[in-house]
Amino acid sequence: MTALIRLFVSSPSDVAAERMAVERVARRLEGLFDDVAIKVYCWEKDRYYSAHTGFQEQIAEIGGFDLVVGVLWSRLGSPLPPGFAARMPPPREGERYPSGTAFEVLEAIRLRRARDSAPPEILVYRKTAAAITALANDEAKQARQLADLQSVNRFMADFFVNDDEGFKAAFKSFLTLDDFEGALQADLTAWLKANNRIGSARQWRIEDRGAPFVGLNAFGAEHREVFFGRRSEVERARERLETGQGFLLIDGASGTGKSSLVRAGLLPRMQDLDPHLRIAITVPETETPLLALVQSLFAPGALPDLAEGDYPEAVALTRHLLAGGDAAPILRALDRARLRRKAEEHLDTLPDVRLLLLVDQLEALFAKRVSDPERAAYAGLIAQLVASGRAMVVATLRANAREEALAIPALGQLINARQGLGLEPPAADALGEIVRAPAVAAAIAYECDAAGIGLDEVILQEVTKDPAALPLLQFALERLYHAAANRVRIAGQRLGDVPQGEPVLTLTHADYAALGGLSGAIGHQAEAALRDVPEAARDKLPALVRALTEDGGGTLVLGRAALARAAPDAATQALVAALVDARILVQGLPSDGTSAPEAVLRFSHERVLTA
Repeated sequence: MTALIRLFVSSPSDVAAERMAVERVARRLEGLFDDVAIKVYCWEKDRYYSAHTGFQEQIAEIGGFDLVVGVLWSRLGSPLPPGFAARMPPPREGERYPSGTAFEVLEAIRLRRARDSAPPEILVYRKTAAAITALANDEAKQARQLADLQSVNRFMADFFVNDDEGFKAAFKSFLTLDDFEGALQADLTAWLKANNRIGSARQWRIEDRGAPFVGLNAFGAEHREVFFGRRSEVERARERLETGQGFLLIDGASGTGKSSLVRAGLLPRMQDLDPHLRIAITVPETETPLLALVQSLFAPGALPDLAEGDYPEAVALTRHLLAGGDAAPILRALDRARLRRKAEEHLDTLPDVRLLLLVDQLEALFAKRVSDPERAAYAGLIAQLVASGRAMVVATLRANAREEALAIPALGQLINARQGLGLEPPAADALGEIVRAPAVAAAIAYECDAAGIGLDEVILQEVTKDPAALPLLQFALERLYHAAANRVRIAGQRLGDVPQGEPVLTLTHADYAALGGLSGAIGHQAEAALRDVPEAARDKLPALVRALTEDGGGTLVLGRAALARAAPDAATQALVAALVDARILVQGLPSDGTSAPEAVLRFSHERVLTA
């Protein structure tokens, strides 16, 4: 069950940026911890104010909040109306509160002391940056600002700290906005933990949902319950997307987990925060990437409303765009989606339905198979969607393809004008979470050897040497899972038929050694697959590799090919079947809207070729 935390922000207008930062930290913590919802209450939002009385009388009672965050800098805020009768406590007993902020902070402290326990808990922060901002020749404004600052200093001396009495109440000082965000996040995290508000562990029933490891595939939304180790990066990506005018480029070396970060982390998180959000996912891995993009827009979770517009089929809309047409048909589909959602949910007003487009593996757009006009139209559509303000675009890009992206004017302008996210390999603590947390969620144990060393420790020692080896890690963990599951089946048992409290499966040192360890897992699996096919089939491997890769402007780009073209004879077909069984190749149907669905092949990951 989600725990709702009610947080009241008390501060004057001179710390407006810090008020916004409280919202950011709240959203970030919601993403970092399961089953936590933080409702931030600012007096100027969330309600109307009647003219029959003043503002302060209509602001919600402080005692009804779990947390009160007070932020002060150079002024205490606006004076309270004459009819507001509250009086300050000692040492200024009998005086009226000078402002609503002063009343809210001191009232929260009074309630906390009177109750001898939260709620509310009260956190106070004082900004110490230079506060006099008037021009040198504007003495009147300087005087007003100095008087305001002296009022804050007197308030702090009376109720928080002074030279004679020392600290009377705890607070934190900060200089910059980043300092404040960091301090607030640390304090709220500590409060959540101290009050047992951290969400419960995720559960993953392997008897129903299979392995919690994805092998060489990317994590998807369906794996979010076992996607660990990247929560802080997910929140950074969300913040940069929401403050970056609708476009975010996530670049990094191959194997750092860019696709998984977006598919299993960012997109589900964005949809949690905006249930009206429409999501389309495309990979420009075909000769006609624009058609693949448009086809993704027609998908049920994206904008099926396109089928009711001027171009009811993906091919027709693609032709319109290639001919220089604009994105208006897509924006009109968003209008229809708003009307439909309003009617379906019986809403009083039109909801803000937005589109989020993920262009995964953008480097595939620069392959030689893609024509220059196609590439330009593709980039132009992305730019138009972002410029509309009604769509957001996230693109993942291998770091060594950045120059190719910048060389396309429309893409270059987007990338240069907005803050991106460079994804680094996970740190040691995150790697530990990636290895151990999915096993905990799925009730899987790591075997300990005679010396008491757990298999998880052995794996972490190896992966720490190559933090970019996330695909190898997932591949090895998936193979270990299947080896353990096969033992259960051979014993005539079913997964899940274990006593309560016992592990469903145990991953063993012997299986890990048989795999050849982390670095040898893919090679061992591929060699085993090749041993099972005739020599004539093995001889077809170089031609098969050439059919599924190409030069992408100096970088290797994985492609895909129709099964009939990549495997035109019986020997190659036998090789393909063995490599598909070994998870080295992936066979599926195209997603580019072609009229004749035909099985296609691709390598499961680039690391297949280097491992």
